[in-house]
This record gives sequence, C-alpha cells and structure tokens, in this order.
Amino acid sequence: MLLIIILSGCTSEQPKEASEEQDNSTVTQVNSEEAVEPTREQKIEQLYQELKEQYPVADCSQNEVEEAAECPKPDSLSTDLKENINIQIILDSSKSMDQLINGRSKMEIAQDEISKFVARFPKNTYVSFRVYGQEGANDLEQKSLSCSSTEIVYSFQELDQAKFNTAIQDTKPAGWTPIAKALEEAKKDFAEFKGENNTNIIYLVTDGLETCGGDPAAAAAALADSDIEGVINVIGFDVQESTDSLKEIAKNGNGEYFDAKNDAALKKIFEDNFNWYEWTTYYNCVWLNETTYSNNVWLKESLEANCTWLELTTQKNKIYAEISNRKKNQDQEAIEFGEEVYQRIEQENDAIIQEKREKKDQLVEESRQFRDKAVENARTERDERINP
Repeated sequence: MLLIIILSGCTSEQPKEASEEQDNSTVTQVNSEEAVEPTREQKIEQLYQELKEQYPVADCSQNEVEEAAECPKPDSLSTDLKENINIQIILDSSKSMDQLINGRSKMEIAQDEISKFVARFPKNTYVSFRVYGQEGANDLEQKSLSCSSTEIVYSFQELDQAKFNTAIQDTKPAGWTPIAKALEEAKKDFAEFKGENNTNIIYLVTDGLETCGGDPAAAAAALADSDIEGVINVIGFDVQESTDSLKEIAKNGNGEYFDAKNDAALKKIFEDNFNWYEWTTYYNCVWLNETTYSNNVWLKESLEANCTWLELTTQKNKIYAEISNRKKNQDQEAIEFGEEVYQRIEQENDAIIQEKREKKDQLVEESRQFRDKAVENARTERDERINP
C-alpha cells in the first residue's frame, strides 16, 4: 500500500514541469519573432548608413591661416599727438653761427635742414619760426640790443613752404645768445593753444649757451608747466662748451636733448623726427601683411569649399550608381527604399555645400573688410604724421 502512494506522487509532478517549459518556449519564440522584424523607417536608416559608410568623403580641412604679423610703428614722436599740432622752430642767430663746417656756415646748414624738416610735419600742423640774437653785433657796445632781440619771422599757420623758406633764409648771424628771452616770448606765441587739445612742441637749435644773463631752464619750466603744456627739444649744434645747461632746458621742458657734432649729425636728428620714409615703410608693411592674410583666407576657404563640393558630389553620384546597380540585381531594399535614401543624401549634401560656400563668402568678406580698415588706418596715420 505504501509503494503505490509513492509512485503515484512521482507521476503527478512530471507533466506540470514539462507544461511550464513548453509555455516559456512558446512566449520566447513569439517575442523573438516580433523583435527581429524592423520597421520601414529602420530599414531606410539602415540602408542610408550602409551607403554612407560604403562611400565616405575625405576631410577637406585646410591649415588655419596665421594672423597678419604686426608692423612696428616708427617713433616719430615721444608723446601721443592730440587734435591740433603746433610746432615752433627757434634758431640761434648769434655771431658764432657764421662759423664754417665742411665749407658751409652753421647758419646755412641749419636753415637747409630746418626747411626739409618742416616739410615732413603732419598735415594741418601749424608752424612758426622764431630767431634770437639776430640784431646788433657780438660786441659789448651792442650787447644790450642783441640780448633783447628775438623775433617771430613766420607766425603760426599751416606751412607755405615758399614763404617759410624766404623767412628763414633772410636770417643772418649777428649778435649774442638770449635763449631765455626767446623762450619767454615763445610762451606768448603759444598762448592761444591750450594743452587740453593741442600738442605744442618747440625745437630749439643753438650752437652755444645763454650769454645774456637769463635763466633759460626756468623759462623752459614755466612754459612746460603752464596750460600750454609745451614740450621743448633742444638741439646742440657743434657746441664747444659743456652742454649741461642745454640738457637742463630740455629736461625742464619735458623734451629731449640732441647733440649734433656736425652737419651729418644735424641732418640725422631732423630725419629721425617725423620720418616720411619710416611711416611709408610702416604703411607698406601693413598693406602687404593684411593683403597677404586676406588672400590666404580666400585661398583656404576656396580650397575647402571646392574640395567639399567635389567629395560630396562624388559620393552622391557613387551612391546613385550603387542603388541603380542593386535594383538591377533585384535587391528588394534598393527597389523599395533606394530612391528615398538617395534623395535624402542629395538634399543633405547640397545643403552642406551651400552652407560651406556661404561660410566661405562670409569669412572672405570679413577678412577683406578688416584688411581695408587696417590699410586705411595705416594710410591715415601716415598722412597725419608726415607731409610727403
């Protein structure tokens, strides 16, 4: 009786386990069949990706264009130019200016170099010319007359070269050296030109020191510290004495002292200020650098745009040929989706090409505008600082 019960229990469990396994297998099979079958959109995307991978395009990127190199500006002035520029030349007309250097008088040399110098001033500069010691003689009898003599022979105005040359050539060496008196009168000459919107500069050319008992260093300080805010540069021309007092004039006048031992040195000093050649070289440098940069941008963007067009057009044509070939071979996906995939690729490639062309045109135009602006600024700077 016990044996029968045990056998009966074993046979009752086995059919149930088999049934559960069979049910699970059936569910798995159904789910598997549903997951394998892709949608129409998935088939299209799959064909699209397959063809794009089969016919890739090369990278058309070119090396980035280096920025235009910066052109160094000439040091024509030690200070920034303001709205208006007023420059006065003060020339020593004492008797010692009659001395010869290389067969020419110091006065003649100075007159010639000053005439060339003013011709290089910025356009619209107001120029004036003052002399001192031009009256009397270099003797005790006429010292008083000479020490009180200083005259502005070319008043502040825009440069009339012929008129200026006549005024300066009429100056002849005569007497003593009243530098302080000349600077005191120069302060009056500049009275209407306030330093707020005027650059006021003096170039004092002398071959000797104060001989009339004045204090030129104090006069220089008074002019520089006034609302004129003048700058006094001193050029010692073949000075045979200590130049310390002349250097003090320049220091108190917020300017520089230049030592010209001879005619060649004087010429170089004047050429180093408002140098037409240097400013023209600067302008040419800007023009060349910016034009080269702009042309290189055009070349880079054109190469990229043309390469992009060629690569994408070639890809599009190859894909079209591939789809056509598959259709001939009765490829069902090519027959059903090939035209749709090709149109998508065609539209995308055409859009990329158009975008690249527009970007090229924009970048090229921007580089050209930047070039034109930089060149125009350089031209303006050149023309404002020189008068070729």
